[in-house]
Amino acid sequence: MPSSEILLCSEEVALLMVLAQYAFLPVVQTIENEKLRYILLNDDSKQCSEVIAALEAKKLITVDADLPITNVDYGMFQSNVNMRCGSLGLTKQGQEVIDWLVPEEFGIYVK
Repeated sequence: MPSSEILLCSEEVALLMVLAQYAFLPVVQTIENEKLRYILLNDDSKQCSEVIAALEAKKLITVDADLPITNVDYGMFQSNVNMRCGSLGLTKQGQEVIDWLVPEEFGIYVK
């Protein structure tokens, strides 16, 4: 059980549930307008970057910008010197939160 109350928005829960299925996801880290930005290979939206940053701040995921996933094509990102190709995954606390999530008919709720 998580040791303290953690508030999650639906987008954060959705990313955690993806990480429950796939232990690691490829991510690209870059600096944009002097602000750190994350890009998932299938979602480069600002909202996705904010979700990753929020989950990392809550210590539910870890971002390893210098540990790319083997056999993943980071494509155009690899040639840009301002981008670091890496991975993100669950922390122990993140796994504990997932263990407490219960799928329900209309969404996911914490026990």
